Amino acid sequence: MADPDGSTTTSAIHISKNDPVISNFSSTVPGAERTYEDVLAPNSSNSRGCCDPPTAKRKRSPKDKEETHKKLRESHPVRPPCTEKCLKGCTKKISEERRTEINSEFWLLNFVGRSSYVLSHTEALDTKNKLKNINCVKSSYYKYFLKEKGKLEEVYRTFFLTTLGFTPTNNTLLKRVLNTSLVPENDKRGKHSPPNKCDTELIQKHIRSLNPGISQYRRKLAPNRLYVTSELTIKKMHSLFKEAHPSTECSYQTYLTQVSIVQNEHLIPESWT
Repeated sequence: MADPDGSTTTSAIHISKNDPVISNFSSTVPGAERTYEDVLAPNSSNSRGCCDPPTAKRKRSPKDKEETHKKLRESHPVRPPCTEKCLKGCTKKISEERRTEINSEFWLLNFVGRSSYVLSHTEALDTKNKLKNINCVKSSYYKYFLKEKGKLEEVYRTFFLTTLGFTPTNNTLLKRVLNTSLVPENDKRGKHSPPNKCDTELIQKHIRSLNPGISQYRRKLAPNRLYVTSELTIKKMHSLFKEAHPSTECSYQTYLTQVSIVQNEHLIPESWT
């Protein structure tokens, strides 16, 4: 807007979502309402600063674990048993109702419990050929048992697997349990470190090596807060780290996260405040 003397002045413009002009514009122009929501009224709850560390994954609730366990049980129903030509008579030893009970009890166990069940219902024996031929490839074989009326009944491997809900050829569980040790291992799923994980202590040590000091302009906060020189930027600090540790893989975002962590320890550049 021009003043009488010819100069121009600026004034703040306040836009309301209920403004009739905005309402008419939103109703006539496709996508205008979404643009208003995205640009003029962003969701502040989802906004994060550039130095904010990544948010942690939500911890699984007991309801989530039960839902996952339910899906696991539903995906492993009792499968068809041996044929009528079964030499061990597995179907005569273990009834179909008993197979359903075994399947339900098995999938109520956790990871370690299922491994213990397999170990307690199998028996390893040396092959007869091993006694005659030292170079025999197959040195041992296994017998499989299922409990009926408190007594262990020997069954074929196919019957054993299908009762637990596996396909007849899916012996992954047996190999993992029987070929490891006599004691089942703990569940390591979700506990492995990612291959691209950086040494965070090394990064934080490099940030602290920039000799932070007490600012002479902010004595009110001294000595509770330390600063590095204003000439340093995060990009330059990251470049210095890569030069000092060329063999360490560290992305800019990872370094930025560690700067944010150290920032909470009162180590921030004077120009960042």
